[in-house]
Amino acid sequence: MTGDSSAIDSTRPSIARVYDYLLGGKDNYAVDREIGDV
Repeated sequence: MTGDSSAIDSTRPSIARVYDYLLGGKDNYAVDREIGDV
């Protein structure tokens, strides 16, 4: 893979990172935690 298409967008929630947060994981961002706390 090349280019910026694989860059992580930490400004938008990801269902995978929200799930990680709900399971007590460490691979998530504030935006994911906000959705997980709803």
